[in-house]
Amino acid sequence: MADYGDQITFQASGSMTLGDGHVVGPGGDARTWTDLLWQFPFNSVNRGALIGRAGNANGTEAFLIGEQSTVTAPTSGHLFLCANHSPDLSEDGSYTVHIKPQAAKETAKNAPGPSIDLVTME
Repeated sequence: MADYGDQITFQASGSMTLGDGHVVGPGGDARTWTDLLWQFPFNSVNRGALIGRAGNANGTEAFLIGEQSTVTAPTSGHLFLCANHSPDLSEDGSYTVHIKPQAAKETAKNAPGPSIDLVTME
């Protein structure tokens, strides 16, 4: 269960073999032109990548977890994790995911002050 604003840290390992024979880890494998034939839960993310979603309300968007990430819960609700692949592609294998939540109240209390994140896009 996640509450809006909680900081959730994920660390994942493991591998799975997708139905087309590609072996991927939690970071996934780059999508190719043949992947255009399938609908993925999160189309802009590598196939097989570990993704998550908080809550099940209409319009709730998935977020990338990959091998390691910290995510701010975009909404409150149950936390769902899955591999990003089409239902048409079966998979075999598993990911092990360690989850460390930090409540939004704790985050604000321990924060030294406002910060700015610099995002570089290439």
